[in-house]
Amino acid sequence: MKRMGMVVDATCTQANNPPGVVFVSRYFFPFVGGLEKRVHSVARALTARDIQVTIITSRLSPDFPPKQTLDGVNIHRLACPPIKILGACVFIAQLLRFLFKRRAHYQTLYAFQVGHSSAAAVVMGRLLRKTVFLHLSGGGSGGDIGRHLKTPWGLVYLALCRFASTIVVLNAQMQRDLKVLLYPCSRTVCIPNGVDTAFYQPHQNRTQLQQSMSIPEKTILLYTGRLSAEKGVASLIHACALLRNPAASTLYIIGNGPEQQHLEYLIQELHLSSMITLLPACNDIRTYYQCADIFVMPSFHEGISNSVLEAMACALPVVATGVCGNTDLVRHRHNGLLVPPDDPPALANAIDELLENPDKARGMGDSGRSIAQTHYSFDDMIQRYCALYAQQTS
Repeated sequence: MKRMGMVVDATCTQANNPPGVVFVSRYFFPFVGGLEKRVHSVARALTARDIQVTIITSRLSPDFPPKQTLDGVNIHRLACPPIKILGACVFIAQLLRFLFKRRAHYQTLYAFQVGHSSAAAVVMGRLLRKTVFLHLSGGGSGGDIGRHLKTPWGLVYLALCRFASTIVVLNAQMQRDLKVLLYPCSRTVCIPNGVDTAFYQPHQNRTQLQQSMSIPEKTILLYTGRLSAEKGVASLIHACALLRNPAASTLYIIGNGPEQQHLEYLIQELHLSSMITLLPACNDIRTYYQCADIFVMPSFHEGISNSVLEAMACALPVVATGVCGNTDLVRHRHNGLLVPPDDPPALANAIDELLENPDKARGMGDSGRSIAQTHYSFDDMIQRYCALYAQQTS
């Protein structure tokens, strides 16, 4: 996993025998995405302050150990058969049993992202008279609220999650989404994602780094993230076919997910194999940011993207879709360009604009790093979480 910086805040360092904390996240390491990074970073921060943290997640592969300690955090992976409804039922039953059996060992429960596991955790936590935080991960029509309003089961999850003691959101759009549930504003808190700008920063000798990684001496475009439909990577591939001079650039797509096979086929179909390289997710993505010239985030909806923040911290200009989350980070024509979602021609035009104006692109990248340093400090994010924890457990 990635190195993450943090500072010790005396206001949230606990006395002897601090109350334990349980995190419930449907997915966790070795899956590495924005949500998993958030879970890991907050768990590490609390652990660094002598607070015992246990993460409950699903064991989606027999290769994953049922119990593991990572950076001082205890991880319990509960069985989850690869059959959709059966897997959910088995996981929920084990989750409820775990929370009840260990009830004397924790006082605070964090549930991440609306779904069946978070709904079960919220209800059990409140029945056991625990403090329950629910963390939303996305906003808008494809976010936690908007997505679940469209299905009967989703409405049930939302109704149950409404019992959370406090809901943590990433931006103002998520707070507006909660109005549909009539959830009290006084019980919400906004804590955006943060980035360690001391770790994610431009490399002193980019050319040397590219040579060490066998990266071609071309303009490097980069996408990192999950390979799933809502990330819009297929639109990015179609946009590459529309670039005015595709031979002058190389695109690296780095990630794992259910769309991988489809994306590989699309690259072949559009005859882009010489331009686009598809790589699996890696633990240290920093070197790819440091080798790149432009970062592209073509998603259909977002929370506060860790990938965009990391790219900004590495002084990359960002071309992103103008959806909730992206618009919080990317200021059009200041640190990047915004385009409509699922619009390959517009995406191609924006990429071409930066490719043909490298000085403008570098200026946007410098602005992006300044924004990351000023408004999205990792240490500030952690201190907000600690202050929230201290307030609820004092």
